[in-house]
Amino acid sequence: MKHKILSAIILFFLVSLALSSPKARKYPLSNLFYAKKTGANPQIVKKPKYDYMSTFLSRSTKPLGLKENLALKKYLNQPSIKWAIRAGQRHILN
Repeated sequence: MKHKILSAIILFFLVSLALSSPKARKYPLSNLFYAKKTGANPQIVKKPKYDYMSTFLSRSTKPLGLKENLALKKYLNQPSIKWAIRAGQRHILN
């Protein structure tokens, strides 16, 4: 039983090697993709001065037309301890 399985595996590998050799192929792999092998120059393309990633990385996250609230910005820049003191005073007063 093992002898038959081993001989079948060896036969399978020999057939696959024979079919994969370049001489056995009817159409070589170089002709699978159509490519001109002539000496014609490709069309000259004018490239832009910038690319997408350079403009993407330099974009601002602030939308146009919206004004910033400077008082709110001042509060947001304060450390968290000042927020806690202010919130505690407000809580006591209420």
